[in-house]
Amino acid sequence: MKILLLSTLLNLLFYPIYAYGFLKQNEHTYSVAVLQLENAGGVTEEICLDATGSLRDSLRELGVYEIAVPQTVDEVLRTNQIEPARCGSAACALLAGKALNVDLVINGTLRRVDGKFVVDLRMLHVRARKQVLSMAESVAGEMASLKAFMSQAAIRLTGLKPHQQNTRQAQNGRLNQEQKVSSDPQRDSHWLIVGAAGFGAVASLLMFYQVTSE
Repeated sequence: MKILLLSTLLNLLFYPIYAYGFLKQNEHTYSVAVLQLENAGGVTEEICLDATGSLRDSLRELGVYEIAVPQTVDEVLRTNQIEPARCGSAACALLAGKALNVDLVINGTLRRVDGKFVVDLRMLHVRARKQVLSMAESVAGEMASLKAFMSQAAIRLTGLKPHQQNTRQAQNGRLNQEQKVSSDPQRDSHWLIVGAAGFGAVASLLMFYQVTSE
């Protein structure tokens, strides 16, 4: 009887470790490569680079994805005979994503027609070889307007709602410390589970000590 009780209590003792490992295993952060927008006409390469940089920086600030370093992206693509500035198609994005060993790839094209920027963006899941999301927008104005659109496009690419956007940015340490936002409920619930399990294990060990000492 005591052996059975000891075995049960030992399982309870190690349960917090199992629980923590399981929860961490399911907290997968998707890795994303943002490829340079391909020049489809009417814009310069510098504008394509600036627009891509704005999108990448906005995604990084939101803190939802793990963003690949642009220098690394360019180096890997060139090593695999892929020209970074000429990779605006879905087929090229999948090749690039496989070479970069990332979960998701964002690419597209940029052109200017009748004084408006025309942006085509897509997000693809590399392993599934499927398009997750796409958008095509016309943006009136100059570079500032294009950069503002890229910030909004980043939010759409993460699937965040406005209030979630603020929360994510705060958690990533990019908002003013005086701005109050709610914490991540998923992270908090994970620690509650582990903490409760740990408390239960300690209580069980105390019970075992009391039973065996009688």
